[in-house]
Amino acid sequence: EEINEDDSQSYHPPNATIKSETLTYLRDVIIQYNLCPFASHPLRENNIKVATVRGSDDDFVAASIAYELAALSGEDVRGTTLLVAPEYYPDDFERYLRLVQCMEEDFMEEHKLKGIVQIAPFHPKFRFEGSEEDDVDNFTNRSPYPMFHILREDEVAIAVKRLGGDA
Repeated sequence: EEINEDDSQSYHPPNATIKSETLTYLRDVIIQYNLCPFASHPLRENNIKVATVRGSDDDFVAASIAYELAALSGEDVRGTTLLVAPEYYPDDFERYLRLVQCMEEDFMEEHKLKGIVQIAPFHPKFRFEGSEEDDVDNFTNRSPYPMFHILREDEVAIAVKRLGGDA
């Protein structure tokens, strides 16, 4: 699935390549090194949607995130979404993170989505607050492209319970 800011513009790499690289990253990094103990189950069950939003327009990318948050918020919906935004400030983590925070603090609050869905940030320059740039912990959320991982809170709770409460 692709969401383009401007359908007439040709982006590189193409969306199919981005999806393939994202799934390879998920399998070969996140799952192989057990960086997220929840990731293998939805991948095995084919319950991971990879969508691509192109461009760097804040409003357009925010609208794409809002769409995916709403799509996963229904009572009977299962799965997780990786919304990949290759052009959305891949070299500026702080700029990217401002949109994540805006979506969490404004959109999710306004639409009463807190406790239903959440956004986990992944970015090529990811950095936990208070950490040094090369701290090993930062690499758990470093990805080939900026992406917004949208998860259902109830599925996270089930996965944590399966792991004996250890996330």
